[in-house]
Amino acid sequence: NYADITFEKKIIGLPDGNLDLTDHSNRDYFTAPEAIDSDHPLGQVTPSALPPLEEEVKVNSVDIHARVKIDKSSISDTLLGTVIHQIICSYNPVATDSVQTITQQLKMYELQEVVSAEWMLKSIQALYQYVDGGIIHKELPLTGIMPDGKKVSGYIDMVVEQEDGLILVDHKTFSAEEGDLTAKARSHSGQLALYQDILQKTLGKPVTKTCIYFVFEGKIVELL
Repeated sequence: NYADITFEKKIIGLPDGNLDLTDHSNRDYFTAPEAIDSDHPLGQVTPSALPPLEEEVKVNSVDIHARVKIDKSSISDTLLGTVIHQIICSYNPVATDSVQTITQQLKMYELQEVVSAEWMLKSIQALYQYVDGGIIHKELPLTGIMPDGKKVSGYIDMVVEQEDGLILVDHKTFSAEEGDLTAKARSHSGQLALYQDILQKTLGKPVTKTCIYFVFEGKIVELL
């Protein structure tokens, strides 16, 4: 339970469609007050490295689009994940040239023969259909101080702000050939619990869904 993390709300911004992911100058952050009394030395906590929750986490799997098998033998997992996150982040649902834009992004990293731009567009559209409306915040940055005095910082892949609550989505390029999807989703339960507590505390709205989107599998795994 990370409910004791100290945060204060600042402006939440929707990144523009052509956001350079290496440039954080135009991002708005959830930030924690700097002056916090603590007997612990300040260290860094990476949300994705947090251990899973101790209690058993129930899951529900939802198929949202067709899966695709990707040959990852000659591709860096880090590079592939970064590019896929960038494509999803920069997607503009009202644009008419999305296939060309995605193709250009893939070509920048010589991945156009690995991932189909047309398939990628359909997968993102299916994701948007799944969340079913709302204000979509992509690659939302956050920083804060945990109860033990350690600093936590990271990015939430997608937060959908709806009238009755928030949907939290974390994107993964992990595939079924690499292991069990349910086990993989549960392994990130600590990370998502942290994000959930932060969002509920800062936005004052409940998180109604916490999900992991396995892009190449076409599956949403909801953590219940």
